[in-house]
Amino acid sequence: EMRKRMGELGLIAMVQGPGPHLKIPKSLCGGVVKPEEFTYFHEMVVQEERCRTMCPGYEDGLDGAVSIGLPVLLKYGSDWMKNEVVPPIIMGDVTCVLSITEAFAGSDVAGLRTTAVLDSTGENYIVNGTKKWI
Repeated sequence: EMRKRMGELGLIAMVQGPGPHLKIPKSLCGGVVKPEEFTYFHEMVVQEERCRTMCPGYEDGLDGAVSIGLPVLLKYGSDWMKNEVVPPIIMGDVTCVLSITEAFAGSDVAGLRTTAVLDSTGENYIVNGTKKWI
């Protein structure tokens, strides 16, 4: 319920920094700033205000995974991902994570061994690798 309200207010979008994703919510905190005027300073203010709850577990539970997983979609995601996957995350309907830990690399992204190969149908990926924590 709280994540959904954060999405409606645009808070989930705002903690991702400036970009086109800011136009997904109807407004940013009731229109206090327009998406095209939003800067990293505004993001800093949002982050600082959210920290004032003095409840890091609560804050991380609401947004920790999204703040790690969503930037990857925003920067590297295909158009269909940005159009179909990103909006429900921004609006708080669903959440996402970035799961990169492997038994041999930990969280060292450069050392990852997992591969994803498109199958012969061209519709699915075969993922091979190991996970240490999820």
